[in-house]
This record gives sequence, structure tokens and C-alpha cells, in this order.
Amino acid sequence: MPAAVTRRRLAVDLGLSLGLAVAYFLLARIGMLFSVHSMQVSFLWLSAGLVLAAVLLLGPRLAIGWTMGTLVSAVGVYLSLKIDLPTGATIVCTFALVLIAMAALRGIVRRRVA
Repeated sequence: MPAAVTRRRLAVDLGLSLGLAVAYFLLARIGMLFSVHSMQVSFLWLSAGLVLAAVLLLGPRLAIGWTMGTLVSAVGVYLSLKIDLPTGATIVCTFALVLIAMAALRGIVRRRVA
């Protein structure tokens, strides 16, 4: 397979993974609107349906987007409970911090490869 096709496929997969992570994050925020406030547990988790549809339609190649969305949502909810902060704001801040960390790691990895 030519290098240009491989790079294009990688770029498409990374773009789809980032889109999946953002969609998972947004659906997690919507799901938290339906949470039981005393326990911070949602009875409606739309993100699970999104991931199931993505895996069935696109295959497991977008696992990084699903993993990032899951990680950010879980860490945000955990920090919200541990530090006693509003859940939505904490998840948003966690998502921003993960994006900043990924951008920093991308720069470091890119320098080492070059």
C-alpha cells in the first residue's frame, strides 16, 4: 500500500477518533443531566449507544476515540466527587486538560521521531 494512502487513512481514522471522543464527551454531559444527584449516577448513558453504533459501523479501529471519551468522562466524574465540584464543569475542564496534554505529547513524540 502506498505511503500516501496509509497517511490519508491514518488522518481519517484520527479525525474520526477525535470526533468520536468529542461526541462521547457531549453525550456523557447530556447523560449526567439525567443523574440521581445524591449518587451522581445516570440512568441514561447515551454514550454507550454511540460507541456500540461506531463499533458496529466502523469496526474497532476507532478504539482510541472511545477510550479517550471514556477516560475523560470517568476522571471528570471522579474528580467532581472527590473535590466536591459541579460535575459538568469538572468534566469540561478534564477534557480541556487532556487535549492540552495530548498536544504537548504530540510535540514531544514528533521531535523524537524526526
